[in-house]
Amino acid sequence: GIELPDKDVYFKDDDVVIYCSDCRDILPLIPDKSIDLVLTDPPYKEEMIPIYGDIAKQAARVLKDGKFLYAYAGAMFLPQIIDSMAQYLTWFWLHNLRHNRGYPTIWKVHMQQNSKPILTFTNGKYELSSLKWSFTDFTKDKPDKNFHKSWGQGIEVPLEIILMRTQEDDIVLDPCIGGGQMPMAAKVLGRKCIGIEISEEYCQIAVNRLRQSVMKLNT
Repeated sequence: GIELPDKDVYFKDDDVVIYCSDCRDILPLIPDKSIDLVLTDPPYKEEMIPIYGDIAKQAARVLKDGKFLYAYAGAMFLPQIIDSMAQYLTWFWLHNLRHNRGYPTIWKVHMQQNSKPILTFTNGKYELSSLKWSFTDFTKDKPDKNFHKSWGQGIEVPLEIILMRTQEDDIVLDPCIGGGQMPMAAKVLGRKCIGIEISEEYCQIAVNRLRQSVMKLNT
C-alpha cells in the first residue's frame, strides 16, 4: 500500500520485497511514517557499530509515531550501540534472547555467549492504552540450520515480537535480513515485510526460505 523504490529489488511477492543493497542506500527511499515495526539483526562486528545509528536515524523518519524498533545486538559494544540509537529514538526496554544451542565463543573476553540483548526503542511516546502486556523480558530461541551454512537465528522470537507489536497487513521493516528469519515470520503472520540485505548469498538463502510452503496463522 506504499510506494517503494524499484532500485535493487532482488525478490518480490504479494507479502515481501527484498532489496540486495546496503540498507543505507535503500532506507532513505522509504516513505515517511509508513512502517509499523522495525525488527532487525545487524552484524555485531566493531566496524559495524555505526550502522545501528544509521538505522535508528532512518527509523525515526519511517516509523509511525509511537511504533517500535527491536534490534538484536552484540554485548561487547552495547554502550556505543545504545548511545548511537538513543540520539534518534526513545529507549523502551532491554530484552534478552537465550540460545538453546549453538553458543558462540567470544575469544576477546574468554566468554561463551549463551544469550544476546535485544534493544527496544519507540519512535516518540507510545500509547499506554494500546500497549500489549509482555509477560517476560527474556525468551528462548534456537538456530535454524536448514537455511544456514553456519549458526543462524530461528523465527520463534520474531514471531513473538511481530504478533505483540503489529496487526495483520501491517508493514515490518528489516534493514539487515541475513538468512531471512524476520521476513519469514512476518509472512507466516500475515504481515507485509520490506527486507534489505547487502549479501547476494544471504538474499538467496532468504528467498529459498520464503519459497517454502507457508501456512499463515490466524492472529
